[in-house]
Amino acid sequence: MTSLPPQTNTFLFGVSTVFIAGFALVRTLSSHFRVESRNIAVNTNACPGTCQLLTHIIYNVFFHPLAHVPGPFWARATGFPSWYQAKAGTRHEWLLDQFRKYGYRFRSEPNTVLFCDPDADKDIYSMKSNVKRSQFYIAWKRSKHDVTILNVTDPAAHARKRKILNLSFTDKTVSAAAKFTVRHVDRWLQLIAEEIGNNSGEWSAPVDFSRKVDALVFDIMGDLCFGKSSDIKEPGENALKAVPHLIKEYMQFYYPVSPQSAI
Repeated sequence: MTSLPPQTNTFLFGVSTVFIAGFALVRTLSSHFRVESRNIAVNTNACPGTCQLLTHIIYNVFFHPLAHVPGPFWARATGFPSWYQAKAGTRHEWLLDQFRKYGYRFRSEPNTVLFCDPDADKDIYSMKSNVKRSQFYIAWKRSKHDVTILNVTDPAAHARKRKILNLSFTDKTVSAAAKFTVRHVDRWLQLIAEEIGNNSGEWSAPVDFSRKVDALVFDIMGDLCFGKSSDIKEPGENALKAVPHLIKEYMQFYYPVSPQSAI
């Protein structure tokens, strides 16, 4: 008697697992919707959706172009694990665990492969890289005419805009901008030292460094991009202090519902 290859065994096991899960889901839905005869249509409508979901899962796990990339089973099958971790605010911890388990790359979603390798930066972000931005960036467009370096996904259009933008990141311009950055960092450290105070060797009160860093970066970017700092790192009232938090809240809302997180 000949034994099946390991790949075949894995495929059969995965298909069996998916269909068993689907069958259990259908039975569960049927038990909930088993009511009067006029509501039987709910059962009928549930089956196509379940079949479509199972088809997506089987394709993503076994026939997708990225099927050979390792990763958690349900992350390769659907975008739900990544969505859940982003919604819970623990996605960074989850990503670290997966890198420790799978190595320098893993498949975090059906259409996403994440890398933790210095060479990947050159392969992905260099001028000659053969990659295309995901659908995630399209949501930044206000209209079809709003095409910027942040939201364009066409490689040729992005290369043209990037070529112009690169003029602002030469060694000379970066060196010229260093004095602005240093001035903000020095002032930021001074404010933190004043807030902590002299406690004679005792522990100071806790400081939320996440908000402190947000304020520092926001002020530096305002100075470099608009010629004027927003000074949200300074003490006192400032309506702009809420902006970094609002950006974070928007991203927490948008990521779970973005096309990138779809099945």
